[in-house]
Amino acid sequence: MRKKMDQEQRESIKSKILDATKTIVESEGFDAVSIRKVAKLAGYTEGNIYNYFDDKDSLVIALAQQGFQRIMKATMAEIEEGLSVEEEIIQRFIRYTKAAIEMPEYYKRMMLSDNPKILEITSVLNDKTKEEKKGIGMLENMIKKGVDTGEFIDIDPASIARIIWTANFGLTLRLIVEKKSDEKEIVKLVENQLRWICNGLRKEG
Repeated sequence: MRKKMDQEQRESIKSKILDATKTIVESEGFDAVSIRKVAKLAGYTEGNIYNYFDDKDSLVIALAQQGFQRIMKATMAEIEEGLSVEEEIIQRFIRYTKAAIEMPEYYKRMMLSDNPKILEITSVLNDKTKEEKKGIGMLENMIKKGVDTGEFIDIDPASIARIIWTANFGLTLRLIVEKKSDEKEIVKLVENQLRWICNGLRKEG
């Protein structure tokens, strides 16, 4: 029982440290993060921070992973059965955009960062494997399924997946920057964007 309580206490402290880091990132960016700043904001000593994170990089990476996993969890959750590939792509990107808009400042800071450590998590235009890039890998597989079943024309799933993702990324950023919050408007914009893209992928007849 004591061990379980200790673990819960450790997780609680770690969560507070990450929350403090997130506050700094949202107001000043990833480059502004320092162990000293985080410790002061979280109410711990710098030594306390080092009990949980080896250095600033490991702290920043943990925060980036936390947010990215939250978005991916919403995007990749179980979805209605029997949907066409096109409909599934649309529904998943609606979820992605909604999840991103729920944490606007964090999303902007993370996804626009050129920090090499952050890019290892967020990049979709490099040659990372599907295991390392589950989100883009899932999209590639959906497009491949569409090709295999005759729903889509014969195309390169990897290239098209990245085109779709970057298009939605741009829309999501504009929604955040322009502070759009009406859910119906957001859904309509994402759906219309994906329908337009999928128009060029559908196999006639």
